Amino acid sequence: MKAHHDRLITKVYDPIVRDFINVARQLDGIDEGEFFRRRRQIEEGTRTYLCSVCYQPLVLRGTPSRVIYHYSHRLSSEDCPLQEKYKLKAEEVLAMKFNGQKEGAPHRNAKAFIYDAIVADTHKCFSEARMEPTFRDKNPNNVMTKAWRRPDVSALYTVDGKTRNVVFELQMSSTFISVIVAREEFYQRNNTFVIWVLLEFDGQRYTDLDIAYGNRVNVFVLSDDAKNLTYETGELWFEVHWREPELVGDEIQYDWKSELIPFSKLIFHDYYMKAYFNDVETKEGELKAKLQDKKRDHYEEYCSFCRESTPSKHVANYKLCSNCMSPK
Repeated sequence: MKAHHDRLITKVYDPIVRDFINVARQLDGIDEGEFFRRRRQIEEGTRTYLCSVCYQPLVLRGTPSRVIYHYSHRLSSEDCPLQEKYKLKAEEVLAMKFNGQKEGAPHRNAKAFIYDAIVADTHKCFSEARMEPTFRDKNPNNVMTKAWRRPDVSALYTVDGKTRNVVFELQMSSTFISVIVAREEFYQRNNTFVIWVLLEFDGQRYTDLDIAYGNRVNVFVLSDDAKNLTYETGELWFEVHWREPELVGDEIQYDWKSELIPFSKLIFHDYYMKAYFNDVETKEGELKAKLQDKKRDHYEEYCSFCRESTPSKHVANYKLCSNCMSPK
């Protein structure tokens, strides 16, 4: 990680703590998961950091090689001495990739493959499959608004007597997290599950990780092996990648893993409107709780019976000395 003087914005204002935050201390050495979750919170509006000069909201970005993470002004921000104006043209071109990519043969072929697979589904779970339908937004009174989206493939998916709206969005190249979040919010607002599909997974690419960390750290790939299994079984398959947490000693370590799975193995969370295979966030929470218990059990306090500091052990909400089992 480079030193903080390589960042244009070296301090940000945090409205929650009502104080300035040193960006280097906050971002240097930050865990990958924490970075991408915080990045998404900022885009969703649940967390805000302000420029220390103009006090406009900032976004969290990073260099392509992820050597350094940094804050930047939004494209719509008013002028500020700390704006990186020279980047705007390149970013505007990048923002247009989301629609421009849809003209390529790989995108057309993948879209047709998913459509054909769900139409021919041997389990007959899909119905009303359509390619590039127009989804129009509805307000709480069920009245159509001007907002709309055109997903690659849409369908109704019925399993265990419950029918869900599902759309498949192919992501072929890099795009802004703001584009990803905006589309997810649109579909969730309209009671629809969005399945982001990649043709390959790059654990260093921001777009792939933005999608993964927004979906309980799961991302789906339409790989050649997944296509072959789809042909063989008559059911749509994906190669799912997830970041597996593991408790090693006194810390949680992570490793990206993958597995080929049929669509029927996905878990649909109807409250969060997420579809995933491996609930990484729940696993991570359980391991953090276990680690906290482990640290608590090894915390040494003075034992009046042993007349020295000894490790503590918690049994049925009681703190006991690990040596003599007397209460502390």
